[in-house]
Amino acid sequence: MKASKLKIETFAIKDWNDPVSGVILEENKDWILLNEIPTDYEVDGFAILNKKFITERISKKFEKKNALVLSLKKYSKPKVKIKLSSLKSILKAIEKKYEIFQFQDQLENSVEIGVLDEIENDALHLIYLKANGKFDKKYTYEYDVNDIRKINFDTNYLNSLKLLVKHSYKK
Repeated sequence: MKASKLKIETFAIKDWNDPVSGVILEENKDWILLNEIPTDYEVDGFAILNKKFITERISKKFEKKNALVLSLKKYSKPKVKIKLSSLKSILKAIEKKYEIFQFQDQLENSVEIGVLDEIENDALHLIYLKANGKFDKKYTYEYDVNDIRKINFDTNYLNSLKLLVKHSYKK
C-alpha cells in the first residue's frame, strides 16, 4: 500500500461503543477538528472532538487504507476557518458560517441539533431543531458543557435539515 500524506485516525470516546474516524485538519490541547469518515472511504462533514474524552487514538491498517482510497479519489483537505478555543466561540463560529450544529454528550446514540441560545455558567441552552425542519423555541433543556464529547457541522443530514428550514419559512 502506498503511503498517503493524509493523517487519518480513529478515536475511542469515553462511554461510547463506536469510535470516530476522520482526517485530522487541526488540533490543539483541547480539541481535534476532523473531516469525519462515518463509513469506509466516505467523508461527511466535520467533527470537533473534545480531547478530554478520547481514551485511545488509533492509526493502523484500516486508517492507512482509508487514506489510500481518499487519495485515489483525489480528496483534498478542505479549509475550515473555525478557531479551536472556547466551546462558546466554536459554536458561534459554526453558526455564522454553517447555521446549525449538532452535539453529543455521554449518550452516544442521542444527538442534539439546533442553534445556540446561550451558554451560561456550565449550561448550554439550545434552540432545538426538529427533524421536520422547524425550530422548537419551547425546548428549554440545559446541557452540561462539561459532558460534550463531539460537535458536528456541515454534514449531509444537517444540510438537508437546513433545506427543510428554508422551505418551511417560504410557506
